[in-house]
Amino acid sequence: GDCLLPQSFTMHHIHQVPHRVVLWDPEANFIDVRVQRRGNELYFTEGWLDMLIYYNQPNGMWLKLVYFVGGAQFFIEKLYPRNFEGKVQIPTPP
Repeated sequence: GDCLLPQSFTMHHIHQVPHRVVLWDPEANFIDVRVQRRGNELYFTEGWLDMLIYYNQPNGMWLKLVYFVGGAQFFIEKLYPRNFEGKVQIPTPP
């Protein structure tokens, strides 16, 4: 399925994120992904499933993304399998 972007990100960037973006991983691999707006939500759609297959995560995964404002790029800072049981630190916005 599609990947819903966090509401905290969407409420600040919904009008800035283009319809197509590039996701870069720490190894400089990249994939083109379509971004679809549905009401007040943003989703990664086309290309997202290809990324899950590439990382052998058919059930999804947790990502820590960095968005380059004004660009059409996200950098994948961290990848966690969906069944990850460790502690993920979620920063509190300022």
